[in-house]
Amino acid sequence: MPTKLSTDLDAITDIPLQDASADIWDTKYRLKTKSGAAIDGSIDETYQRVAKALSSVEKGKAKQDSYYKEFLWALRQGVIPAGRIISNAGAHEHKPATSTINCTVSGSIVDSMDDILGKVHEAGLTLKAGCGIGYEFSTLRPKDAYVSGAGAYTSGPLSFMDIYDKMCFTVSSAGGRRGAQMATFDIGHPDVVEFIRAKREDGRLRQFNLSLLITAEFVVAVKEDKSWPLSFPIMQREREEDNLDLNDESLILWRDLPHTEGYVENEDGLVACKITKKMPARRLWDIIMSSTYDYAEPGFILIDKVNEMNNNWFCEDIRATNPCLAEGTLVHTPQGLRKVEAIKEGDIISTVDGSGAVETVEKHENVAVLKVSFSNKKSLLATEAHIFHTVNDNGVINRDKRLDELIVGDLVSTFDNGQLATTEIINIEDAGVATVYDLYEPKSDTWITETIVNRGCGEQPLPPYGSCLLGSINLTRFIENPFTDKASFNWADYRKTIRIFTRMLDNVVEINGLPLEKQRKEITSKRRHGMGYLGLGSTLTMLGMKYGDKESLGFTSEVTKILAIEGWKEALHLAKEKGTAPALEQTYKVTGSMLHKRPEMVTDGYKAGDEIAGKVLHAKYSRYMQLVAQEEPELVAQLAEQGARFTHHSSIAPTGTISLSLANNASNGIEPSFAHHYARNVIREGKKSKEKIDVFSFELLAYRALVNDKAMPYSEQADEQLPEYFITADAITPKQHVDIQAAAQVWIDSSISKTANVPTDFPYEDFKDVYMYAYEQGLKGCTTFRFNPEAFQGVLVKESDLESTTYQFTLEDGHVIELKGNEEIEYDGEMHSAANLFDALKEGYYGKF
Repeated sequence: MPTKLSTDLDAITDIPLQDASADIWDTKYRLKTKSGAAIDGSIDETYQRVAKALSSVEKGKAKQDSYYKEFLWALRQGVIPAGRIISNAGAHEHKPATSTINCTVSGSIVDSMDDILGKVHEAGLTLKAGCGIGYEFSTLRPKDAYVSGAGAYTSGPLSFMDIYDKMCFTVSSAGGRRGAQMATFDIGHPDVVEFIRAKREDGRLRQFNLSLLITAEFVVAVKEDKSWPLSFPIMQREREEDNLDLNDESLILWRDLPHTEGYVENEDGLVACKITKKMPARRLWDIIMSSTYDYAEPGFILIDKVNEMNNNWFCEDIRATNPCLAEGTLVHTPQGLRKVEAIKEGDIISTVDGSGAVETVEKHENVAVLKVSFSNKKSLLATEAHIFHTVNDNGVINRDKRLDELIVGDLVSTFDNGQLATTEIINIEDAGVATVYDLYEPKSDTWITETIVNRGCGEQPLPPYGSCLLGSINLTRFIENPFTDKASFNWADYRKTIRIFTRMLDNVVEINGLPLEKQRKEITSKRRHGMGYLGLGSTLTMLGMKYGDKESLGFTSEVTKILAIEGWKEALHLAKEKGTAPALEQTYKVTGSMLHKRPEMVTDGYKAGDEIAGKVLHAKYSRYMQLVAQEEPELVAQLAEQGARFTHHSSIAPTGTISLSLANNASNGIEPSFAHHYARNVIREGKKSKEKIDVFSFELLAYRALVNDKAMPYSEQADEQLPEYFITADAITPKQHVDIQAAAQVWIDSSISKTANVPTDFPYEDFKDVYMYAYEQGLKGCTTFRFNPEAFQGVLVKESDLESTTYQFTLEDGHVIELKGNEEIEYDGEMHSAANLFDALKEGYYGKF
């Protein structure tokens, strides 16, 4: 029997950092001078720097001192803010141009050369500040589509992705750390197969992770073995030049898309898309699954589920055209009638209150309009979202209504010669497309055209430059009596830590350091953060549970639920102390789309045109908060009345380097340990291939320190063997991976980063339905990984994989050398493992392969 050394909690916290962990802290998170001299003398000094920076946000020295102590306690207890916070908080003197935010979302890339290159510039600034960034590239027209303005055929979105890829490589090389980019792509885009296969070309798009935006409609098509149309939105000019018949169902597909400006729309707000090809949905599904089996990409994002469960469902999924009137419309001013296109910001226009200055002017081209005719012989060309003042039968202004809510016979308000009156709608008909304008006068929020009273564009949709600040709690730090029958989890300390950490992450908003004004505006408006945890797999092992078993699912659900509930309690407390998130303090106009998405609002008496506070839409009508209300109804009721400090609280992010460094290689995020003993490939400055170093899982370090100092995985010696609950990622079935994620997903209001790892010899037939199972379990997304030496050499590689893999190298004289992946070889004056040299040559670090 092995000798039991100790099981005190202090002994767990005192386990020294292994070399790999200390090395990553030193290279990535330790603050240094420009010349490389260390400023942080130890990891605890790194924590002190971060605690001081975050507590400095508090008002008054007494509060700053008090929260400094609390924040430092939490950091020592197992709180780990995301890497950008650890690296850059309190480091402004030495790194003034860096951000504390890990990830951002690009503004929508408009299908024009100016905007494509403009977004490259914005992305470069974002990456330079140390932030990752995500883009959707399926907004760009497909390869070989004709561009009438250029008189040529486009090279397609993948060619422009190459530009972003090279930019990211250049910026990250100059900055000393790898850039992080995510590219998403719509499953219905004509170039979707090319996107799926893009990274099979050596060295291409290596600065990107790829994911598909999967719709429920596509999943249904797969299940029912239907044909799947690939299409792209039609510009108005294209419709006219090609004389397209929009009623031809074999050619035209009407889709609900988030970006409609400039495209042909119908009265329901659907965009006309030209079908370029069709393919069996199951064939496309098989292409996706075979790609993930062989190349571990693309992942998939169930975009319908993401939007359905979004806490900001009422202001982030905006799909309606802005309220506008067509070019040529006559606007009443104190000096007489003027065409709307001649009105500029600051000009005085007539309103129902007399007159006022125009604060904002909006212009949109190629927008679908309707012709509205009135009984006073006037008419207007307006978008379906344009808002009129409606009048009841007694002549009293009833409420504002969008044009798509009005019918023939409705009365609307008029204003002529200083007198309010009414006129009746006698006809509404399609009028093609036009350049349209909207005016906003803040005092009355009205403007007069052809005597008709119109409502202005007071509510601006929030910009798409979203950011998320992240942090994780190391669950292993709350285990008492590990590896024994008395093993337990300290729930009281865990709850306390969550509350303190919530305040810490909220304070990061004030020191975000984002490079773009639109990014700063977005994060301060919604104040969203993503708190998660790391070390779940390690924790389950130390508690004697097997990852994926029923008992582990119960623990995962409970630990995630408490993370959520305690966070929202603190959201209420902080809102009372510091104020509600501005986006939740705003009022929003109820639309038909809102009522369609949330029919319970109709039951509650809401009608289109009513106004409602964002905090009510968030707390009462968000699908996620409705789940929280089942556990804490009084808490959610108070959040609906007071409003929350932030709109989102939780996200389980990938924590690879912070797990390995600051958590001494506790398992990554929600994952099990990759392996208990393996080699990690690290990039050394001045070297073109990676260097292999040994790494141990934290649970193995703890077991060797506390129970049996001889224990090793796969040992055939009885006195060195580990308990059977010491399992690793590839010993878990894809179904078990999905079940763990599903147990947590219920309580996470944003995303979960989860990878279903399978061994190299895992049967494809057993593998290929994992995404469908994930869909059926209600997940928002899923990613898989199977080691394939022909495709890539990952960062984490098990010795057994290297030993069983052979690499071939052809010399200049034609001789072929065969080496095992773990064999050492000298090339270009450097020593490499055969696997790492093969990868470096393939990726082009030594030129062409």
